[in-house]
Amino acid sequence: GAYVLPKNYLQVENGVLFNNTAMLNNFMARYGYSKSGELRCAMDLGSINSDFTIMPVQLSVKQRLFNQSGALPLVTLIGYLNFGPIASSNASSNKIEGSLLLAFQHELNDDMAFEWNLGSQSFSNDLKFTLLYSCKLFNRTTMFIEYFSDFDKASKPVHNADMGILYAASQNINLDIGLGSTLDSSLRKA
Repeated sequence: GAYVLPKNYLQVENGVLFNNTAMLNNFMARYGYSKSGELRCAMDLGSINSDFTIMPVQLSVKQRLFNQSGALPLVTLIGYLNFGPIASSNASSNKIEGSLLLAFQHELNDDMAFEWNLGSQSFSNDLKFTLLYSCKLFNRTTMFIEYFSDFDKASKPVHNADMGILYAASQNINLDIGLGSTLDSSLRKA
């Protein structure tokens, strides 16, 4: 998303992702270093094909470029570095890979928002693209639906969708649950 933490705020996110071959704990720490930027560190670990796995550690920077003004959406630039050597042997590589994304968010009104982002890792062979719509259902409950895909010259595009509900349990705690799937039936069988 395009939202940037306020200056000197620290946010910790944790979640669990699972499917028929993996169960990963997703952890991210975010820190607002200025009024318009944040630093982030992410680490995923768990089981993939019954092997304990630590995925490459990821560092990222998020910088707001423009605030929403009329038809102009909130625009944020996000840069990622994935440290392949800092991972378990079944997920490591000798590479440190970077990627850039532009994230956009348009608040349609107090209850609805539309978000999208696009970016690349190689800047010549791939494109990552996401569309997300969110709508407040009740005072503290919001539903979301998302489409995301990876286009790569070397392989067939991968199209995915998910949906879920976010509940603001308190001012400092949000809980969410989502369900997603690839939209290509041949990939679901793998």
